[in-house]
Amino acid sequence: MIIRLDEIDDAHVVIDYKTGAANSVSGWQVPRPRMPQLPFYALAMQRQKLNVAGVSFAVIRKGEVAFKGYLREKELLPCAVPRGKSFDGLGFDEYIARWADELERIAASFVQGSAAVDPKIGPGHSASSCEHCHLASLCRIGDVAVDDDTNGGDHE
Repeated sequence: MIIRLDEIDDAHVVIDYKTGAANSVSGWQVPRPRMPQLPFYALAMQRQKLNVAGVSFAVIRKGEVAFKGYLREKELLPCAVPRGKSFDGLGFDEYIARWADELERIAASFVQGSAAVDPKIGPGHSASSCEHCHLASLCRIGDVAVDDDTNGGDHE
């Protein structure tokens, strides 16, 4: 569910309110965005012919109130803390096309039943999804780690 969709001078910005500290704009980067919700919403709005010009967290917590996002133009939101000017040297409009390709690839993999044990950030790191997973007893990540060790530690 979209939390907020602002229209500013004929452009739209998808906004999600956040009160926690673990929300980072870098979670939208491809490949395999860790937090694909807002990029997905932006693409859905774009496909409905809306002029999507950004995605942003509205950070609301004690001591901090700000927008942290990826915007076509910083001036779209007051007190914005945009992700530089680009991801990977691309502006917002070019990067939204990357999101489209990547999210389509992820969806196709899901539909095909892909169940590879391949966390973007592996176990043992604080940002790893493994740290919050409730399925540890069913997971095969230990098997993958053993295979990596027997292959000389090569990681692709």
